Amino acid sequence: MEEANRLYLVVSKFAEIDLHPQVVDNITMGLVFEDLIRRFNEAANETAGDHFTPREVIRPAAPAAWRVFGQDYNPRSYAVSASDLLIKGFSEAARSS
Repeated sequence: MEEANRLYLVVSKFAEIDLHPQVVDNITMGLVFEDLIRRFNEAANETAGDHFTPREVIRPAAPAAWRVFGQDYNPRSYAVSASDLLIKGFSEAARSS
């Protein structure tokens, strides 16, 4: 885009949009982000689901005793997720079967 002198035009169009949290709520922003990721990844023949999980899926209820189970085909993604949970105090995060 930069070589075609279009980067400035695209950035200036985004600058015209008011994306303040009082204007665009978190769920809407998440949906916009997810759609953009999906579109760009389709163009690159990648999977969009690897990038975003909507907050309404992550927090389906009030705080309660949850036990989370998950898997990932990408060992690096698993390692990043497990280390993040360990940093946050979830001692069971690094277990794998």
